[in-house]
Order: sequence, then structure tokens, then C-alpha cells
Amino acid sequence: MKVAVVEPTHGVAPHVSAALTQAGHHSLALAASPEDRYDIRRAVHDCDAVVYLPTDWTPDAGRHETRWVAAIVRELEGSGKRFLYLSDASVAGPTGEDAANEDTGLSKDSPHPWRVDNERALAAAVWQNVHSIVLRPALLYGSSGTGLVARLVAYADQMGEALYVGDGSARTSTVHIDDLAALIVAALERAPEGSSFFAASGEVVTWRQVAGWVAGSRGNACQLRSISADVATAAGLDADLMTTDCVVNDDSPRRRLRWRPSGPPLLSPTATA
Repeated sequence: MKVAVVEPTHGVAPHVSAALTQAGHHSLALAASPEDRYDIRRAVHDCDAVVYLPTDWTPDAGRHETRWVAAIVRELEGSGKRFLYLSDASVAGPTGEDAANEDTGLSKDSPHPWRVDNERALAAAVWQNVHSIVLRPALLYGSSGTGLVARLVAYADQMGEALYVGDGSARTSTVHIDDLAALIVAALERAPEGSSFFAASGEVVTWRQVAGWVAGSRGNACQLRSISADVATAAGLDADLMTTDCVVNDDSPRRRLRWRPSGPPLLSPTATA
């Protein structure tokens, strides 16, 4: 299978491309920028499948992401080709004491509402003969180039502080980048059209624990610090996500796609950002 991997930041794409190559597929990595619009259009027609990996959070991330998802769907209409969209687990909304699973619907209270809208667009695209697939990863780690954990580590390296918002008690599931890449390959190979899957390893942590891990990984000079949501946003951090319970307990990727996550837990000494 020839797969176009579209990502604005190229943080996750190298892991996905490596996993595709290991599975015997060919990947073509492209940046979702205005200069690459023609290349992406051509690649969509030349490839058998497209994977869209979202950009890191910014105040206007939703606008750019939605534009590219819509453009790729238009190019794929009527082709029957696979389009895998990487959403995130927060589309289930605040989970509270419960956990999201394969029966959990999309929530209007998601901290990333544009991904809820994009998922609905992907579900509708099935009627235009697009083989749409959605994956919803929990907190991603293991990639130094992208993701909220990597941003927290970069801030700690620069400022000597490991941050969490409020009391840091909000909980989140996690997934290692290599496990997510393996799931992307499995979904491209086996997921039915219109399907969606959460991606989580089973580990659940609080954001204060995440900050503690960041501080411990940077040495004794790094201190824990609680900040307000406004300060977090000003620092380029996704404050809404860091204050929302996002716990996943979904075994459907293991059962239906034969996914077997094996990466080190985030809070283990061997984990990286």
C-alpha cells in the first residue's frame, strides 16, 4: 500500500512512516502548508491511502485542521480510498469518574470541538465512497518533536519549571508514539469504513503526576509549579486539555485490529517525552 502521510509539524510522521515501512508499505510524507497544496492533491491521487496527523495545539489550530481535512475528503470522493484521521480522545468530553469506550459518543463539551466536527464530516464521507477511519489517541508521549508532553519538557528545559494547571488532579490515559504508529498501520490494513477507535495503553495519570515525571526527568534543578489556565494558554499549553478528565477504557482496537501496545509507561524511568 502506498500511503500519503500529511502532517504540518513532522513530529509524528517519521514514526508512522517507519511503522509503515516495517509492515511492507510505502509512505510519502507531506507537510500541510499552502506551498504543498498541489503536492498533496497529486499525492492523494497517486496513493492508495491518506493519513492526516494534526498539528500541535494553537489558538487557531482548529481552523487549519478543518480546512485540510475537508480538502482531502474532496480529493478522495468517489475513490473508495482510505482516509485515516488522527483525532484525539478528548472528543468524548469530560469523562469524570467514568471512562470512554467504543460506545461513547461525541461530546459538545470536548475541549477540541473542531475535531468533533471533523469526525462527523469523516462519518458522512462514507456516503461519498471514502473509506474513512478515525483514531482517538490519549495523551501522546515518546516523540520529542510534537505533543503536549514534549512542550512541557521543552518549557522545563528552558525555564526550570514543570507545570500543571490548578491542582493537577485531572486524569488522562496515555499512549506511546510507537504504539500509536502500530495502530495506524493496523487500522489502515484492517479497519472497516466509518470506524473509530480510541488509542490508550491502559495507564492513567494525573497532570500533576505528569509534571512530576517531567521534573524528575530534567534533574534536581527543575521545580514543580501550579499555574492558572490563562498562564498556561499564554505559555502555548492546552489548558483545557490539562484540566479535563480524559480516561479511556476501550479494548476494541486490541479485539478488532489485533493491536498490542508494548511501549514503556509514561511514568516509567525509560519513557521519553
